[in-house]
Amino acid sequence: IALGLLIFFSIFPGLEVGWHYFYYLFLFVTIFVLSLFDNYKQRSSQYSESSLPILSLITLFLPVFVGLVLRSYGLTNYSLNFDEYTQTVISASADSQKRLMFEAAYASQPVLDYLFSSLSIKLFGATAFAARLFPFIWGVAAMLLFSVFVLVLTKNRLATFFSALLIACHPQLILYSQIARPYSLSVFLLLLFLLNIFW
Repeated sequence: IALGLLIFFSIFPGLEVGWHYFYYLFLFVTIFVLSLFDNYKQRSSQYSESSLPILSLITLFLPVFVGLVLRSYGLTNYSLNFDEYTQTVISASADSQKRLMFEAAYASQPVLDYLFSSLSIKLFGATAFAARLFPFIWGVAAMLLFSVFVLVLTKNRLATFFSALLIACHPQLILYSQIARPYSLSVFLLLLFLLNIFW
C-alpha cells in the first residue's frame, strides 16, 4: 500500500513527496522483510540457546551506541540559534519555578522542557552544552526505548537491530537531539507512552 501511494504521488507532478516518505517506506519494508527472515531462522532453530542473551544485548545497544556517537558529534560546535537562545535566557533568568512555568506557558512551550533546561543551566552555566544536554539525553534514551519497543512488538532481533539502526542514523532525529528545543523530549515521551501500551 505504501509503495503504491509513493508511486501514485511520484507520477503526478503537482504532488510532491519528500525524502522522509521514502525513508519510512524503507524502514517498514526492512522491518517486514527481516521479520520474515528471522522467523524462518528461528523455525529452523539455527540459533544456539547460549547466544540468545548476547544477541539481544547487541540488538539493543549497538544501534544506541551508533546513535550516541552521531548525536554527540558537533553537539557544541555551533552557537545557539534564536529559539535556543530565547529558551536558554528564559531558563537562566527565571528566579523561581513558578516564573519559569509562566514564561514557558506564555511562549506556548512545554513546561517540562524548560524545567530540565533550567536545571542543566544551573549545573553547568549558560552555555551551548548546558542548553543542549537534556535534548541529547532524551534523544539517546528515545533510541533505547525504540529498540525495546520494536523488540517487544515484533519479538524479532534482526528487525529490532536494523530498525533501531535506521532511527539512530535518521538526520532529523539527530538534529532534534542537538538543539535546545522540546522535540527530542516529545519523541521520548511518545515512545515511553507506546511502550507502556504494548508491554
